Amino acid sequence: MILAETTKERMPNELWEEMKKTLKDTANSVIGKRRKSTNKPWITEETLRLMDNRKSLKANKSRTEEDRRAYCQASAAVQRQAGRDKQRWLEEQCQMVEEGLKTANTKHAFQVVKKLRKTFTRKQHNIQDEKGRLLTELHDILDRWKTYTGKLYMDESKDDDDTSVEEKAASILVDKVREAIRRLPCGKAAGYDDLPAELIKLDTDVIERVFCMLCNLMVDTGEWPDDWRRSVFVTIP
Repeated sequence: MILAETTKERMPNELWEEMKKTLKDTANSVIGKRRKSTNKPWITEETLRLMDNRKSLKANKSRTEEDRRAYCQASAAVQRQAGRDKQRWLEEQCQMVEEGLKTANTKHAFQVVKKLRKTFTRKQHNIQDEKGRLLTELHDILDRWKTYTGKLYMDESKDDDDTSVEEKAASILVDKVREAIRRLPCGKAAGYDDLPAELIKLDTDVIERVFCMLCNLMVDTGEWPDDWRRSVFVTIP
């Protein structure tokens, strides 16, 4: 197995990218992906297929101008098809209401109308600045989040060690990695690497050894994989 090969000539990010790719390729070929159920009742299989195509183009949209145009065209195709699906679905719902009223089945007709009616909820952006003043403009709110997260992860510690002798850190044992993997919570959304905890827990023997190799390589080189240094914040108003 490619994950079990030596890592002497690899940097942590190179090894991690290879691990991630191998895990994803193996999972897709053996397990496959379960399509998420959409909360839009009018979305058809054709629209879902177009969405999958748009998703595959999204990762490369910033590489070249041609890739960007391909993504824009795929996104426009999704919007057009979704619009046709919604219009067709609304016509079907209206026909159901008319049939219910004609046959004196008013209960069913009003149930359909209630389902179609939307309740407007105004978005609230109750974010305050450092002085406690309420921020209402979107750019002010984004700047406030940027300042907050910057201070949250700011390292204010000072290195007072003047010794020139560097002590080599102890090697990380497989048992420690095994315990860390065992404690990963299941049923949670995957991170930026798109690897859920359930996938990492499938083949524990191989995964434990490879993650142990990666962690020790990080200790020896002092470098981290790019994915491990990236944080994504989703603000909920």
